[in-house]
Amino acid sequence: MILNTRHVALVVTDMEKAISLYKDLGADLRSRDLEEGKFIEDLIGIRNVVIETCKLHFYDNSRLELIQFIRAPHFLRTTQDNKGDTKIELKRAGGEKFGLNNNINHIAFTVKDIAKSIKIIEQYGGRLHSEPVISTAAHSKYAVRAKHSYIFDPFGNLLHLAQDLELGKIQ
Repeated sequence: MILNTRHVALVVTDMEKAISLYKDLGADLRSRDLEEGKFIEDLIGIRNVVIETCKLHFYDNSRLELIQFIRAPHFLRTTQDNKGDTKIELKRAGGEKFGLNNNINHIAFTVKDIAKSIKIIEQYGGRLHSEPVISTAAHSKYAVRAKHSYIFDPFGNLLHLAQDLELGKIQ
């Protein structure tokens, strides 16, 4: 039985930039660790791996984890540039892929000001995918009245921003 969302994890290539971006969007940095050893090797499935992790908390105590691979022996780090997207992929020396970014479609954040949030992400090198649009009952009878936009962060992760709208103030 699921009790709650524990956190969402994003793989990044520049930890300082990622921390700054999410702090500017309202996150509180709670921890920053270098992780290695049996537990992390068993969890990830890569021997002698070293990762840096940061845990960020938001106003509602939801959490975001940032992960940067520092060492991954027997794997080759590759990047792929597709329309400005940065993709991180580790390949075993034998060619077998270890997917890092292919398991999450997007992460949704409720934001106070969607225009300001988009501007901050773009200042860090993010790229807007869709201009803000307002959800309606025609979209879904369960839709929360909000402005929605998709934007890629500077690391190629797709973010879904939603700004809830008060009744009577829908534009």
